[in-house]
Amino acid sequence: LWLCESDGNNPVQLTALAVPGASAPSWSHDGQRIVFTNWGETNADVWIVDADGIRPRPLVTDPSNNFLPSWSQDGQWVYFTSSRSGRPEIWKVSPDVGDPLQVTQHGGAQPFESSDGRFVYYVKTLGKDRVWKVPVEGGEEEPALNTSVKVLNWTLWEDGICHLNFDREEGPVIEFIDFETQQVKDLAVLDERAVPNMLQGNGLSVSADGRWVLYTQNDFPFEDLMIVEDFY
Repeated sequence: LWLCESDGNNPVQLTALAVPGASAPSWSHDGQRIVFTNWGETNADVWIVDADGIRPRPLVTDPSNNFLPSWSQDGQWVYFTSSRSGRPEIWKVSPDVGDPLQVTQHGGAQPFESSDGRFVYYVKTLGKDRVWKVPVEGGEEEPALNTSVKVLNWTLWEDGICHLNFDREEGPVIEFIDFETQQVKDLAVLDERAVPNMLQGNGLSVSADGRWVLYTQNDFPFEDLMIVEDFY
């Protein structure tokens, strides 16, 4: 993991883990700690590190995959995706001590807690799916949107979501969808270098003040095959 200023300057390395290493970082709301996925040789675990890079340490370890963590609004819980039950589900754990608790029962991935701390929003699969919601203590799971989104390419924001829609004729579009009205608002039309993030981390994020949206872009999508003559 690296930390930099909002304009990309002054990068500082926070962790130095073995390959493939860290991904999907999530800041605590008080700015003091970061949780992230640590991909090992056989599985993924959730780790936590102080914002100054001191004491990176495992938070959730298990033979299954545990990944895509995010914080509760009050900082008392860390939500994450885990396959320990045989399929991806949403779990939560205290960032300090305690055993993980299962939140969803019918599939779940990429969790985000609502701003009022009442619900967890998520998708049910690691592909393309509708956004669902469940009370933070678990219970009835119900769809929150009629629109499907790509996992890793959406995020919760205010009373809806931002997501990257790659199915529009004009090219990739960052859309905001309101939970109550289901209305779609275009925020930005991107060029073709914007690509779906299919790696281990989130491909879309909104700044805490709501002024900026960050997304992944492939600036060098091509490779060249070269021939060198008389090289020996």
